[in-house]
Amino acid sequence: NQEVNIVSKAAGRINGVYVKTGDAVKAGQVLVTLETSDLANQVEQAEAAYDTAHSNHDRMKVLFEEGAISQQQWEQAQLQLTQTRVALDLARSQLSNTSITAPISGVVTARMADPGEMASPGQPLLVLMDTSKLYMEGNLAENQAARVQAGLKAEVAIDAYPGRVFQAEVESVNPAVDPQLKTFPVKILMKEGQDSLKPGMFGSARIPLEKRDNVIVIPQEAVLEQNGRKQVFIHVKGLAKAKGVTTGLADGERVEITSGLSQGDEVIVSGQHYLQDGTPVAGEKQ
Repeated sequence: NQEVNIVSKAAGRINGVYVKTGDAVKAGQVLVTLETSDLANQVEQAEAAYDTAHSNHDRMKVLFEEGAISQQQWEQAQLQLTQTRVALDLARSQLSNTSITAPISGVVTARMADPGEMASPGQPLLVLMDTSKLYMEGNLAENQAARVQAGLKAEVAIDAYPGRVFQAEVESVNPAVDPQLKTFPVKILMKEGQDSLKPGMFGSARIPLEKRDNVIVIPQEAVLEQNGRKQVFIHVKGLAKAKGVTTGLADGERVEITSGLSQGDEVIVSGQHYLQDGTPVAGEKQ
């Protein structure tokens, strides 16, 4: 759902790293601290300078109202107070930056820092990933992208879990084509599997676009095409008989037969590429 590089805003020596790779953390939890002695001294100095400027400001205000000092001297006192206030706010902010907290809840997926090392502003110290939601990212051909819409159900097969199917849902289809792959990126939200799936795994998704009940379905490899005409061979009294067919929906493994076959026909699904109409055949019924 989200991946965040945890970086330091301040420069300093790392005092402690309180998580390791694989740890679950919550938003606001302290992950890393830097040494604070130098910055704490700067805050004390900034506070002293501000207190002095504030006292001087109050004294100069009374003198200005009495006409004892010039406009320029009064403005200088105001400027000094503003400058010391800004310096104090900056010193306090830098001190607070020595405590680095988690911006989101998630899992630590990488740790690149240890106590005693120096941290620099913008330098990644940890990588935090929110795995409360997992997505599959893939690509659709142009003819597929035109039919796939957000909200469609999907079935995801993950290589690491052969034979297992995870339920999912299409989250979005990018309306712009990938200029390199010439395909449309699709994002699929996993509805289950958060307990076992890991970011970086590979798999494939099946997105049903249409559903039809009570139809004749045969293995797709049983359908042959000759001279632009689709046909299958059926077994009739020991002979192979060619029958022209019309196909409908297909899923890569099975195909719908909309005309040409009747329920109960014995379709030849092995060796059909070598048959001609009337060829004697023998085999087991499947």
